[in-house]
Amino acid sequence: MNRYQVFTLFALLCARVSIVAEQAEPHESSLASTANQLTVLQSVTESKALENGIEIRSGNAAMQITALREDILRVRVASQGSLPEDASWAVLAHARAEKTSVANEDNSVSVGFHTTALRVRIDRATARMQVTDLNGTIVQQDAANRPIEFHGPAFRVYKTMRPEEHYFGLGDKPGPLDRRDHAYNLWNTDSYGFQESTDPIYKAIPFFLTSFRGITTGVLFDNTWRTNFDFGKELADAYSFGSENGPLDYYIIFGPDARNGAISPSSVVVPRISAIPVQLSPGIGGDSYSGTTSQGQSPGGRYLSGYRLSGPSSAIYRQPDRFSSFLADDREFENAEFSRCRHHRSAHREPSQRQLLSLRQRDRRGSLRKKSRRLGLCR
Repeated sequence: MNRYQVFTLFALLCARVSIVAEQAEPHESSLASTANQLTVLQSVTESKALENGIEIRSGNAAMQITALREDILRVRVASQGSLPEDASWAVLAHARAEKTSVANEDNSVSVGFHTTALRVRIDRATARMQVTDLNGTIVQQDAANRPIEFHGPAFRVYKTMRPEEHYFGLGDKPGPLDRRDHAYNLWNTDSYGFQESTDPIYKAIPFFLTSFRGITTGVLFDNTWRTNFDFGKELADAYSFGSENGPLDYYIIFGPDARNGAISPSSVVVPRISAIPVQLSPGIGGDSYSGTTSQGQSPGGRYLSGYRLSGPSSAIYRQPDRFSSFLADDREFENAEFSRCRHHRSAHREPSQRQLLSLRQRDRRGSLRKKSRRLGLCR
């Protein structure tokens, strides 16, 4: 093959590559356009009353608000066309199918409905949703001038944050109990040696409580993608939550009092709200990592057996590792009197400070003996 033939072949190859690239450009630009497409729910362009709620449209976006019972609402939003498949990794199917009858409300200013406990209004001009009790007290409302936004598959919801409102929840999070003025990411992460500012860490539970002047509301954000919750860190007058992908699907659980055990993600909630049982459970976090005694029993079992469980606690979290040997024999579980806590009965008595100190010292000595044996310093 002479130089002329090589040159001709090279020119043909370059031309072919150029044609393929030109054909690929429209497809790539289409994908980029879809990924960056901005959808904002700015006004109500169409509404449809449902037996148990309402469905509205804002341009191409669709929103559905339904009442699973008089004090539990479900909100679903889709950026384009119809709502996605009604599925969940947390809320059980029969619970999602629950419904209660509502009275529809429609006027020139807003559309909505009310149950025997809550009233839902959606402003026609702004698509801003407001939830109140029947006395007009605000339970939750979308932030002013902050409509729901979709950036391709990602989205964010903004809610009004009142000056005296406080926020609790989200599972395993270091830092203050009140989440106000902080932002958090939810993504189960093995963060050994975490500090107060480390985020995220081990357990991610997309459930939180809002508390304002004695009115408590629970919010369960049913999304398994990496999610983010901002309680006033970005904006002083709004809290928000969103995800990089997945469904915009959340539940509003009206208390109104958290002390009655009605608000938690497990009955979304067990004991009173049977409408949305989920596969999550609030309660005491008993982290038992490397925490068994030389007899194979967890000191956490002894400590917790001496305390009464109160409030909406419905479970004790049990982490594997050495705790697995403790759970291998149900008799050991019963001997530790853990069953009292497990069945939500008050424990027998509260140990004295001297008893607690003695238990801690005994566990510490046992741990030191194990380490010494491991290093060959003693038998």
